Amino acid sequence: MRLIFFLLIFVSFVELRADLSRDYLLLDGTEEIHNIGMDTTHHWWAVTKPFTGQYRLIIDGIRSESYAELTYPVFSPDGERWAFFAKDNVQWYLVTDDSVMILPGTDPGAMEFSPNSQHLVYSYYEAGDEYIVWKNRVIRVYQRFGRYYLSNNSERIAFIGKRAGGYVINVNGKESIPYDTVIVAGFWYDGRIVYAGRNGFSWQVYKGEESITDPYINIRELTINLYGTVAGCLASSMSGQTQGVLFSDEYYEPLITRPYPVAANFILHPELPMMAFSAEYEGEEIVVLNATEYAGGEDTGYPHFTYDGSELYYVGCRIDCFVNINGRRYDVYTGLTWQKDIAVKPKSRTIAYCTSTSLVMQYLDRKMNVAGMMVDATIDPRYNWREGRYETLGILNNRLYLMTINY
Repeated sequence: MRLIFFLLIFVSFVELRADLSRDYLLLDGTEEIHNIGMDTTHHWWAVTKPFTGQYRLIIDGIRSESYAELTYPVFSPDGERWAFFAKDNVQWYLVTDDSVMILPGTDPGAMEFSPNSQHLVYSYYEAGDEYIVWKNRVIRVYQRFGRYYLSNNSERIAFIGKRAGGYVINVNGKESIPYDTVIVAGFWYDGRIVYAGRNGFSWQVYKGEESITDPYINIRELTINLYGTVAGCLASSMSGQTQGVLFSDEYYEPLITRPYPVAANFILHPELPMMAFSAEYEGEEIVVLNATEYAGGEDTGYPHFTYDGSELYYVGCRIDCFVNINGRRYDVYTGLTWQKDIAVKPKSRTIAYCTSTSLVMQYLDRKMNVAGMMVDATIDPRYNWREGRYETLGILNNRLYLMTINY
């Protein structure tokens, strides 16, 4: 009777795996795989080598021509558009999801989609000078430093320019005063640029020309959400202590956390005025969510929000590892380290992570794992909310698979 009981448990587990795990052959191995990746929405891509010295980019099964050089794809925030640069033996091209056009100049520059995903802005070089193609205009750029930034509908464009002895911010051709150092977050919803500038030993955060913080001795990890409604950073005072600082129209003044001797890994909620970051307090590693502190471990991974912002999660380890979701700790006994990136389906009490050979989903409240096929290599997983499943890419004998676990 006991033997029959355990056999029934085993059969039930196998049936559960068969129901939840699905693996799909994407590339059959006829071309050597050079690199693979996924975006944060629903796309997958692979660079293959069909011939010696030739490369092909395949996005969601759509195969480009073969090129002597190409760049990795850039995807729009809504996941509906993509673009990359590619070169045959003599000519560079701009390749998008719906067109291929000759790129002017001699070399490609950079590209950005607007936050609303409707506009693609790109640049190219001619005789060492850079030109940005922006809303049917061509703008000559002088000593651009770093990326460029677009307002929601691409009405405004900004970039940092390097000048003698410092840096300026160029917004639609108008330059700011010079700073010793500049960090740009992006555009506020009303079109003002949000940035931090340092002159001498003093840092401040600005919205347009208006200073919105007291002076600090250091500002790091300045960021803004996609909608331009919330921004934040880590700011250090003369004491060397670091605070999280949050900017939102919902607060009359910036929301500032208590000071910490160590802080890093600053993130924003996708929509709401909420921030999170890793910190150290009284010798213990913690994760801070606005004014709330969650215990970490001897080692604590990066904090993340789920795609909809409903849950904050991170991995910590103190001998054994655990996952913390919205302040609740779940012990995880196998296969997980704090360095691993995990995926979380909101409100499911499940996580997914990749070993070197497989995609694994773990039920946090049942101590049960579901694993897919075994492969030679995987990449970090994602939760695809459009399909309601965990996903990763795996390579087995030069064949590419989409490995999925439904929940």
